[in-house]
Amino acid sequence: MTNTALPKPIYAILLFAAGVLLTTALTTMLTWASLEADFYGFQHYSTGERLSGLSCPRIMTPRETGSISVQANNPSQKVVTPIIRIDTSTSLAPDTFQTQLTLQPGETQKVQQAVSANNIDLGNFIFAKVYRYPAYPLPSAEAACGIMILDIPILGGSQLYILWLALCLLLTPLGLWRWDASSAADASRHDAMQNAIRALGVVVLLGLLVSVMGLWLVGVLFLALTLLLAAAIVRFASLN
Repeated sequence: MTNTALPKPIYAILLFAAGVLLTTALTTMLTWASLEADFYGFQHYSTGERLSGLSCPRIMTPRETGSISVQANNPSQKVVTPIIRIDTSTSLAPDTFQTQLTLQPGETQKVQQAVSANNIDLGNFIFAKVYRYPAYPLPSAEAACGIMILDIPILGGSQLYILWLALCLLLTPLGLWRWDASSAADASRHDAMQNAIRALGVVVLLGLLVSVMGLWLVGVLFLALTLLLAAAIVRFASLN
């Protein structure tokens, strides 16, 4: 019997493949930067609490000046005076900025520190670590972040990051939707392969989400799942 099943439109395959590649690349970059930040040679503090409110640029160019910021909040009913320390990387010893805040009950203040090409280390990264010294009733807390440096002549780092993220969130689900729609008319499709493709689309997007949140360990796990699913899809395609 002649197989009259319609082939998948090439644009659906290209959309999905481009989305997966872009998303995996961005996840890898963000995960790598966060991992390196946690193991960078900053002074180690004995604290079990993660400091919330740390904000860093995701991508910068060597020609830009960015800003590390952290929000300090006082949820108590008394005035507190915490000391905030920000360590930033350089090619030599880390730079240190330290300030003491006076926070009224319920007040939130922001502390900022500029970073530039002078803070680049390990080739393509800027790292920062923020430590809040204990000030009763606030316990000590710390957090770190990594910034990827890309030498893009046209766009700024924030523009590139927003554009890249938008393409990931557009192309991956759009390509998956078009692929599924084109497969509906294909009676000979391999169900296991289709399930693997759907799973790959979900995994790469979840991996991007956790990497944006700075959860590099979970990001590594999702990258491993991405490789396994991609290998399974290649295997299914070779058997068809």
